[in-house]
Amino acid sequence: DTLVAELNVAIEHHVKEERDELFPKAKAAPDLDLMALGGQLRERQQDLQSEAAAA
Repeated sequence: DTLVAELNVAIEHHVKEERDELFPKAKAAPDLDLMALGGQLRERQQDLQSEAAAA
């Protein structure tokens, strides 16, 4: 399906952008607590998955 293929390309681009640009900047930030940020991201992911399961 064309829509699925377009969505796949958009997602791959987004992931590459974060991996290549955002994450290196975050690692270089001296005052960023990556462990705390990781915990917050995991909590948010669980919240979103719970919401999706309930929908």
